[in-house]
Amino acid sequence: GAAPSKPRVLLLGAPQAGRTTLNEALGDEEFALVDEAAAAADVILYVVDATRPAQWTAAEHLLKRLHGVNQRLGRLVPLVVAVNKRDVEGSAPARQVVEELAATGDVCAAVGGRVWRVVDCSAKRRDVA
Repeated sequence: GAAPSKPRVLLLGAPQAGRTTLNEALGDEEFALVDEAAAAADVILYVVDATRPAQWTAAEHLLKRLHGVNQRLGRLVPLVVAVNKRDVEGSAPARQVVEELAATGDVCAAVGGRVWRVVDCSAKRRDVA
């Protein structure tokens, strides 16, 4: 049979959050990166900088905007928020970022009907928890 296709990932993030480094860490072995205009994403990966709390508020605005992506695609697209730069001393853990994103309860939740997960990562070290 045909080989299974790679998941199509729409990679977004705040400025200087580490999108490029994470892109390089992921490579194209397991994922096919798509742009926002492609409207063919299987998952949205949004990168925030664990060392810059000011970005987390900006991230909240973007997460609300992403609801429109679901409408454009005509389906729910799972969202993974990668809290990057966790290798830097003093960086915030994913749970703290989730609290700043006004989420409650477990880090897995539904927001606007979207399935999402928040993970700690260090793109520089190629480490995702």
